[in-house]
Amino acid sequence: MVGRRTLAEVTALLDNIEHAVRTGYQLEEFHEGVRTTYLWAAGRGRSPITDRAPGIPDAQQLRAEDDAAETAMRGPRRRYANGVQHAAMWLRGATQDQPWAMWET
Repeated sequence: MVGRRTLAEVTALLDNIEHAVRTGYQLEEFHEGVRTTYLWAAGRGRSPITDRAPGIPDAQQLRAEDDAAETAMRGPRRRYANGVQHAAMWLRGATQDQPWAMWET
């Protein structure tokens, strides 16, 4: 589990984002934040705002990333930070609104 989501759910979304990019979709800053958060959640990259080492985050780390994204939204990459926050909130179960609309399969 990653927060309140299964690793399989996160991996399927991440695979779909990667498929979209391979087929020509250019991610906007918001969706790049979502993608980076899901990469981190799947243990494939560093956390997007706090730069934590790769590894599947626990509930406390997800909350810290959500909080850091909230602060970062006051800066120049606010759309990226907003994507990070939405993805972290979904992972934590703070919202049911998953921020990536599935790309054609």
